[in-house]
Amino acid sequence: PVSGYLWDHYTYVPSIGILFIIGRFYQYVAERKFSYSMKAKTPLTVILILFGIMLIAVTWNRNNIWQDSGTLYSEVIRLHPDNEAAYNNRGQYHMKQENYRKAEQDFSQALEARSSYASAYLNRGRARFEQEKYKSALGDLNKAIELNPSEAAYMERGLLKARLGYHQRAIKDFSTVLNRHPQSTQALNNLGLSYGQLEQYNKALEAFNRAISIDPNNAKAYGNRGTVYYKTGNQQKACSDWSRSANLGNKRARQILQQYCR
Repeated sequence: PVSGYLWDHYTYVPSIGILFIIGRFYQYVAERKFSYSMKAKTPLTVILILFGIMLIAVTWNRNNIWQDSGTLYSEVIRLHPDNEAAYNNRGQYHMKQENYRKAEQDFSQALEARSSYASAYLNRGRARFEQEKYKSALGDLNKAIELNPSEAAYMERGLLKARLGYHQRAIKDFSTVLNRHPQSTQALNNLGLSYGQLEQYNKALEAFNRAISIDPNNAKAYGNRGTVYYKTGNQQKACSDWSRSANLGNKRARQILQQYCR
């Protein structure tokens, strides 16, 4: 009777009382505590068995719907075609499957249902970024920040600006993330990469050093710092960092190590 998806779980605890009453009533019938117990026991048993079989069949059928997020939210959309959250969630499922075109379509549907949905703008920006639709992706990310200036939105916009070569603008976005979350090693890595592209190597090293001090097992930070050391003529330190990065599981660092540090 309630409007909305995934609200069925609100019935779980109230159902305990109803099922307790049914169970206790069957117990009283089985123990012949009523005058009609003998007549009622068989039909009541049959009803409960059929009810149990029905629940098994319904559960089996529901498992097909719940097999993954794609099937689940497709069913929600079938029942509630204007539910923006369902489109947004199914779009994120498509993103994980790297089906960016379908993801973009779902995020667009979410925005048709609610034009002020910041999360859908952010996610559509990501989907368009992956498809190299940079101009429209930037528009989506700008709108996402306008509606909800989240760290994730600034991070994504910074990555897009860096991809387009606007590193000074990217640095501003990564710095915004760091002002809010100084321990973000992802933002520090991205910040260092942009400084490196601008050949501001001292600032790049500072960013990577901070990332490593926060997370001493950050493979990306060691790899990136090694690249800066190499560009500034310190091959020994570069090889040391690439070696550490490779040992931490960075495959790219292992390739660089074999190429430059034999």
